[in-house]
Amino acid sequence: MTEAEISATYASTAYEAIERSRPRFLLTNVDRGPTVPRLVYLNGVVLGGGVDELRSIPASSVREIRFVRSIDAATAHFGGGILVFSKPGW
Repeated sequence: MTEAEISATYASTAYEAIERSRPRFLLTNVDRGPTVPRLVYLNGVVLGGGVDELRSIPASSVREIRFVRSIDAATAHFGGGILVFSKPGW
């Protein structure tokens, strides 16, 4: 999701932006490990609370959100990941 797409959702948090525009990002049953939680990364750093962490990230501070399927991830984690990139200065 680009910054423009995020803005067009009128969401207050990153979670809401994803929920409104790309809800499948939040579902683990679309990937290989339905019982394995999604990892969430903010600027390359993993956040410990999974997708719930997205509720604490203001949508206005997000530049881009990407989804990485577990099969495409360069990690051993089977739940896939959501990559969040913030705007400079956040």
